Amino acid sequence: MLDNQSRITLWQTEPAALLYAQMLQGCLREYAGLEVPFTRGKPRAGDAVLTVDTALPQNRYTLSIMPECITLKAGSDEALCNGVQTLCQYIEQHGAVLPALEIEDWPDLANRGYYQDCSRGRVPKLDYLKQVADILCRYKINQWQLYIEHTYLFRDLSEAWREDTPLTAQEIMELDDYCAARHIELVPSLSTFGHMYRILSTKTCCDLCELPDSEKIPFSYTYAGNHHTLNVSNPDALGFVKGLIDEYRPLFRSSKFNICDDETFDLGKGRSKALAEEQSERSLYLSHVKALCEYLVAQGVTPQFWGDIMWRFPESCAELPKETICLNWGYLPHQRENEIRDIAASGITQYACPGVCGWNRWMPLMYNSYLNIRTMCHHAHKYNAIGLLNTDWGDYGHVNDPRLTIPGVLYGAAFGWNAEPVEFDELNEAVSRLYYGDTTGQFAGLMAKLQDYEVFDWRNTVNWIECDEKTRA
Repeated sequence: MLDNQSRITLWQTEPAALLYAQMLQGCLREYAGLEVPFTRGKPRAGDAVLTVDTALPQNRYTLSIMPECITLKAGSDEALCNGVQTLCQYIEQHGAVLPALEIEDWPDLANRGYYQDCSRGRVPKLDYLKQVADILCRYKINQWQLYIEHTYLFRDLSEAWREDTPLTAQEIMELDDYCAARHIELVPSLSTFGHMYRILSTKTCCDLCELPDSEKIPFSYTYAGNHHTLNVSNPDALGFVKGLIDEYRPLFRSSKFNICDDETFDLGKGRSKALAEEQSERSLYLSHVKALCEYLVAQGVTPQFWGDIMWRFPESCAELPKETICLNWGYLPHQRENEIRDIAASGITQYACPGVCGWNRWMPLMYNSYLNIRTMCHHAHKYNAIGLLNTDWGDYGHVNDPRLTIPGVLYGAAFGWNAEPVEFDELNEAVSRLYYGDTTGQFAGLMAKLQDYEVFDWRNTVNWIECDEKTRA
């Protein structure tokens, strides 16, 4: 099929397609033993042709592998990138002798995201983050969020990050550039209400914390995770988080911003108690979220927030700007549809947000993750959610090796692209062959069985270490 006269030919493509030609060239070198140069211009017989055909829908590509040539046509540059990933997967499986085929492919969900915790444990280096971006591109995940509480180098918050190795503005901008070339939208995500432990426990910012003297309590995973909500009754609180947003948001191309605002456990229980009794906890929560959403919309930015609090009063969604997106999460294997159904009924736009089920575990619950992602994807389609955001949280220090959650990430990629049910064993066989290079197709399935041998998980370990002697006895 391809020989020493063949070329990877770019025909009527954007300049960015050079990167996809390089990806294909590297794949042919590694898996087929062929050194195929690339060029630009009118293709010849025997070439591997990458071309944009505007007659196709923008999200669609066709791939034809015939004895005389390989032809990949796409409706847009992004679809061309996705098509190259499919072609590379065939080369990885078959080497230089590819099966003859013709396929037409497109995603079921336009927004297919991955959410990575970079705050509650290890802070990844830029080189590693670029490796993650390569994985996301290979499996057609087109949105990515890094969860930041304090692990970005805010210029005036050295008390919060000085014991960590925070991501810098230069690193974020470089990563954003790297992602954009691979059609991954790097969406900024920042805690602006709950889960602000490191910031609100500093001498500089402790007065903004809901609980008085909270900064004097020694660190523990359980206390840090369950407390440190912003005191929204403080007149300086809203301006403070707006300042954080103003410093962080310009680093990104994305026109979206996730303000988080989940798990505000302390709201109305400390410094804002009197105001909560006067106005209600609902009013306090909604007022802060609405103000931030309106602030972003006024700048042409689409706000996102986690939906666990708002689901208690979904009718209040109508008070938020119409551009707002609710990130509706739920992590049970057979997660009920109530939350997504009720938010859909409120009229607000939403993503369905399942998870890789690795938090608080030595070994991720891979079968739970598979069921959860499949179920949430079903809910997404039933209630017209516009995307899937697959979460990878790091509660209690992100103890598990991040490589162990890769199968869960790929389950999200699979169901985000194609909502048709695929059995667990079949999906694990594909993950084994495509990601791990296991020709037997057994590795991921065997890996999934390891969860059955964890008898004392990390959550129980932390609770045992951090509880008092009386409770432990």
